[in-house]
Amino acid sequence: MKKIVYFFCIDPQIDPVANSVLNYLKNNYPLQNTGDFCDDYNILSYNKGDYSYYCVSINDVLSHNYEKYLPFVKEKFSDCEFAGIVNWHAGNNAPDHILTVHSTGDVPSGYFAPSDPVHLKAIYRSLERNRVKFNLDDYHTLIEATHWSGIPYEQSPSLIIEYKVPIYDIEIGSTRASWEDPKAIQTLAESLFDLNLEDINVTAIVGVGGKHFEECFSEIIMNTEINLVPAHILPNQWVANEDYDGPEGREKLKKCIASIKGDVKGIVFHDNLKGMYKQLCRDIAKEYNIACFKHKTLRNNEQLKQIFNG
Repeated sequence: MKKIVYFFCIDPQIDPVANSVLNYLKNNYPLQNTGDFCDDYNILSYNKGDYSYYCVSINDVLSHNYEKYLPFVKEKFSDCEFAGIVNWHAGNNAPDHILTVHSTGDVPSGYFAPSDPVHLKAIYRSLERNRVKFNLDDYHTLIEATHWSGIPYEQSPSLIIEYKVPIYDIEIGSTRASWEDPKAIQTLAESLFDLNLEDINVTAIVGVGGKHFEECFSEIIMNTEINLVPAHILPNQWVANEDYDGPEGREKLKKCIASIKGDVKGIVFHDNLKGMYKQLCRDIAKEYNIACFKHKTLRNNEQLKQIFNG
């Protein structure tokens, strides 16, 4: 059996989403005790098809106390297809009524967790499929820029690369009304066990520049004609503020590409990115012999077909 593990901070004073999602799963699926424990809580499992899903209850958000939990995670779950952190989304000017997923990495320091575009596409499409199924009409499914929430909690970004399994945040945002919305909880919960990870055709790209939520990156994942997936997205605020223009920036972008499973076929830069960073993208693309183009091209299927098939 292939393994997928999800982590839930069950303290609602810390995480207003995860415990509700886990309780939904307990009430609607025959979860089994595995005999293993974390923070004195039974680790639960559920089998479906070729996959065993593990639900791990913890007292804190995994990334907020990564130094504590990392040895346990490496010991018990280093053989997983991927790991998911179920939690909430918030932030200044953050969009509300969203379901979102993002890859893990600290863009400023250049530490990136493994990312598999197949996983991101499967998670995203499961969220969207269930959003429609459960009539969550006023919500949007979005992919968010790569980041790691351990930084504000004084966790070293170098810890990110110690766990060799792809790890993604899966969230509801961005206000309490959304975090406590029973239909949103149901939708996210059902999406966790409703993944289609088989026979997914993908072409991995890297997004550079733009905001945390650039709709073009979400739209391309749902595009039925073009199989592009942004396996990591490096938003403008960290690229421009953390000197991605010099030799150090080149190495950070190359480490980003190296963390992605499979071949990366393109770098997409935002039109508003400064010239020096656009040139960085072009230089790296030339070095790797891959495509490099503006983000607006993601909305032009004919151009994309010429770029990747011509």
